[in-house]
Amino acid sequence: MITTVEGVVLRVIPYSDRSLIATLYTDLWGAAAFSVPIGGRSRATSNLFQPLRGLQLTTPSPASQPVKLIRQVQLVRGALPLAQRPAASGYFLYLAQLLRELLAQEPEDLRLYNIIVQALDQLDRIESLEELQGFDLALLVSILRAKGYLPEGLEMRSLDSESYRTHWLDLEQWTILPLRTDYAVPLTPELQSALPRLLRYDLEHFAPNSFTTAEYETLRRLLLHFTELHSPSFRIKHITPLP
Repeated sequence: MITTVEGVVLRVIPYSDRSLIATLYTDLWGAAAFSVPIGGRSRATSNLFQPLRGLQLTTPSPASQPVKLIRQVQLVRGALPLAQRPAASGYFLYLAQLLRELLAQEPEDLRLYNIIVQALDQLDRIESLEELQGFDLALLVSILRAKGYLPEGLEMRSLDSESYRTHWLDLEQWTILPLRTDYAVPLTPELQSALPRLLRYDLEHFAPNSFTTAEYETLRRLLLHFTELHSPSFRIKHITPLP
């Protein structure tokens, strides 16, 4: 039986002198591994298997087969013309590593898959590096919310400008506490100002340059540590720092 499946390339590793193993997050099976022939007539096919590429594949392999064979493949999204520019390549590598860490062991989840498709479609339309600023935050918020890790709100009404001296944001419980815990970060005035905007900042509401440089760096580190706490496979040390 031939199955048609769509997926986003998460990682590609050498397997032998004749093949690669590509892990994709797919619409039908979640994370799935495929054997990709290389060399000779297969070169055009293997060149399609780059991280952040959205592919449509046909395979004779059943869902239960650990590494599936490929009969046909075509690019359907993720051309990412901006990624070819040297100034933007580091940022796209960072996005690819975020998705790899988040999805390489995830089961099938059509809502989650559609979020990744939406992200690639948006990236395909971005024409300048300035338009990318903050995209990783919107992507992480959307994925973390779809996986049930990140609530939509945070109770902050009782706080004032001096609260950062006595209160902390606990990343494990996602609540503000009047004491410091093992997974708490200081509730600085900068964080108090930026957090409500972050929680509204998903892919649907993405707009570049919504945060100052200092706010962006604070929120980026916060989300990475939050993700590592809540997503079992996610490890910050496996992600290349942004240039």
